[in-house]
Amino acid sequence: MKIHETLESIYSPLEEKRKELMQLLAKQYPAITWGWYSGHYHRTAEGWARESYPIPVITVKGLCDIELSFREMTVTAKLPTEELDHYAYDLLQTYPFEAFGTEEFLKDYARRGDSIHTLKKNLLGTKETSVTFSFPLSYNEPADLLFSLLSLLESEGFSL
Repeated sequence: MKIHETLESIYSPLEEKRKELMQLLAKQYPAITWGWYSGHYHRTAEGWARESYPIPVITVKGLCDIELSFREMTVTAKLPTEELDHYAYDLLQTYPFEAFGTEEFLKDYARRGDSIHTLKKNLLGTKETSVTFSFPLSYNEPADLLFSLLSLLESEGFSL
């Protein structure tokens, strides 16, 4: 198989998923854009691994990015550190999440499956002005779950 055929077979499903999500999102969030971005990281047993290849990323203006990787989609948004002191963390227990530094983005505050207690403990003394939260969702999840997550992020003051 030639390289362009291989790349087409790999990227076509991501492109179709991006089109599908854009159509769904446009009904409720008209200010959306998208692009192909490389340089993302994913966690391995050894730590972080950088991905050189591009993936589609949908931006809901002012709210979040939705990254479409080969494994899952991830909704990413920030919360100002000052908000974290009095934040109602219980709301986050509805969705799996990771939290990491915004300026120091390889600094983990919470890994998938960590407790709210672990997150709070790891945030003590941070110098970050905001913390980035990443919410992984399976491509098999119903669209309602994505919309309820976006609604929660909006109501809780998350942003890009």
